[in-house]
Amino acid sequence: GSRPLLFCVAGGGGVGLCFRELARHLDDEQPVWALQAHNLESGGFPDRSVAKIARRNIAELRAVQPVGPYHLLGYSFGGIVAFEMARRLRAAGDEVALLVLVDSFVPDPRQVVCDGEPQQRLRRSVWRARVALSTLLPTIGRGHYIRFYRQSAALARRYHGKAWPGTTLVVTSQDDAVPGRSSAAWARFLSGSWHETRVPGRHEALLREPFVAPLAEAVATALREASA
Repeated sequence: GSRPLLFCVAGGGGVGLCFRELARHLDDEQPVWALQAHNLESGGFPDRSVAKIARRNIAELRAVQPVGPYHLLGYSFGGIVAFEMARRLRAAGDEVALLVLVDSFVPDPRQVVCDGEPQQRLRRSVWRARVALSTLLPTIGRGHYIRFYRQSAALARRYHGKAWPGTTLVVTSQDDAVPGRSSAAWARFLSGSWHETRVPGRHEALLREPFVAPLAEAVATALREASA
């Protein structure tokens, strides 16, 4: 397409193909580039922080589009990563024309929910070790995705974000009332121009049919406004 690229950062689990339906619902002239978890499809040491993921993503982003303005979208955990990417790009003197946060927790560890961590001390230690080695240990089937999901949650609980002064669209689910993903929670982290759009569907279904269509419409509108 001929329009500015939309860089989409995958959520917990890190699979870039999750944006396939969103891309199909956008205009044919709108190119989409998905950024997924490092080493998701190969071995190696995982990224140990949101900042490390953001730096790696920015390097890939610059290889595709050397200069701004940039248009970023992050879903769930990917919203925190996109938020940090936007902050770093701006600090480097680049323009971020639009940041879209799709049902993402705010960059505040106190409001991030980490499901699945055991309460018993020994089991919790084993769980954390497996999360830390998520890209080094082979896992069959869905277990591989779950490890990356848990790793993302653990990283989110260690990330503290500062206010972002750029243009932002906050997309929230109508069917999931989670305080840490609400517009009220995001308000103190967004010091620039921003607004909220609520779309139908639960958190885990927003990128799937039939719920992805309203999301795509909101994103397309925001992109047009940012380009104008």
